[in-house]
Amino acid sequence: MPEKTLKPAAKHNGIPVFMYAMAGCAALNSTNIGFDLGVSGGVALDLKEDLKLDDFQIGLFLGAPGFVAAFGGLSSQFITDTLGRRLTFTCGQIVLIAGLLTSMFAGTFAVLMAGRVLVGIGVGIAFAIDYLYIAELAPASHRGSLVSWAEVAINAGLLIGGITNRLFATASADSWRQMLGIGLILPTLLTGLSLFVMPETPRFLLARGKKSGGGQDPQTNPS
Repeated sequence: MPEKTLKPAAKHNGIPVFMYAMAGCAALNSTNIGFDLGVSGGVALDLKEDLKLDDFQIGLFLGAPGFVAAFGGLSSQFITDTLGRRLTFTCGQIVLIAGLLTSMFAGTFAVLMAGRVLVGIGVGIAFAIDYLYIAELAPASHRGSLVSWAEVAINAGLLIGGITNRLFATASADSWRQMLGIGLILPTLLTGLSLFVMPETPRFLLARGKKSGGGQDPQTNPS
């Protein structure tokens, strides 16, 4: 009896369709970042009226996540080496969701800022892993083009944020809560994908002494 051979994965332009899907999943986190940047301007206008904030407080609201994200990014190396690339996404999204919920239900500026700090940490943790995850999972010959998806996703998030601002332009002053709430959709989706769909990368598995479980044979993903 001749040995059975495995059928190759479906490909599009030489890239496994599975890899397109995984790059898209990873890029969702960059979409989160773009959305926060895009929607924050409209949220700030409503916040100023609803919570009676001054210009300095609005500046802190807008600038805090970007500043704190740097520290989240610095901590991501420890998290990725401990939990793995896949669960780093999960960790980042959970912190981001906690931050968005805290901000949404804030009644004071102090609570609002606590939420923004959490948002910054969550964004920083997961954003640092976007490019690494795609690069380690992608075939070497297509690594550059797939990694660029994360950059494109930021602009997609900016667009979604701008559309959200437009939709709520004539809403009441407390509509900023609903605008932030829309930002929960993608992190929740990415949490589920990172737990149940996205594989671990071959490089991390090899570093842990494993030869399978990363979605493809490490030998097919040369660095």
